[in-house]
Amino acid sequence: DLFEDRVLGWHLEIARCMITINEDKGNKYSEIMAHSGFAVLSVIFNYFEMIGKYKNPDVNKPRELFYLGFEDVYPEYSNPNCAKNLYEEGRCGMYHSGITGKGIDISGGYQKSVIYEDKRNLVHINPHILVRDLIKHFSNYIDKLRNSKQSDSLIENFEKAFSKY
Repeated sequence: DLFEDRVLGWHLEIARCMITINEDKGNKYSEIMAHSGFAVLSVIFNYFEMIGKYKNPDVNKPRELFYLGFEDVYPEYSNPNCAKNLYEEGRCGMYHSGITGKGIDISGGYQKSVIYEDKRNLVHINPHILVRDLIKHFSNYIDKLRNSKQSDSLIENFEKAFSKY
């Protein structure tokens, strides 16, 4: 319960609220929040590493954890360049330079949360849909944890990772 509350309350629901304020055109903050996609990504990009860590507690490399988490959320993206771009140009760009790199395009107009364009090595991100995808993924993960037996590797891995904090 504590883990669920922290992840939702400190990250995912905050990001969802930012998107919701943006979508509420009658809200006095909607004009300011019209470009909230970048800020939303800065709040939620850690999700991939986090979920990678809870499912793979013996892995200690952030890049690998990000890839494992991204693959868990989006198994349909088998091209490793998509996760690589998201990590290097998206996550690292934002966290280390304050901006995304040239391999990232952010827009609320895309029909999917993540679209990878192989020819241009470009990742298109719709933060509005991405937030919803991550909330859904997290909810499914929590449901699986709650319904796991104590001997299941999912709960063993979670407990191993969570006990470090």
